[in-house]
Amino acid sequence: GEKRRVPHGIFTCGHPLLVEPPGDLGSGRYLSMIPNGRGEGQRKGMTAEKEKMEAFMVCALTRATNDAMVYFKTNHCQDGGNTKKAFGMWAGKEVVVSR
Repeated sequence: GEKRRVPHGIFTCGHPLLVEPPGDLGSGRYLSMIPNGRGEGQRKGMTAEKEKMEAFMVCALTRATNDAMVYFKTNHCQDGGNTKKAFGMWAGKEVVVSR
């Protein structure tokens, strides 16, 4: 599937920015994960150190991607493009963000 992959066409005027990860990512709250395409029974644990490392990468890559998208939109879109943070990488589509 296309989940968790950077979509084609991300650098267009109409494509929304990526939804930012939760603020508590890396806090120890997410010490288990379900591998892509697996069920709850396939949940795997991780250490707090590994969660912090993965949280750092997710946050850094999300910010860098959004910064690059804003740069593109600022320089190539007449109206500045769609800067709504509404594209969920986990869902692989535009999502409703409640924050």
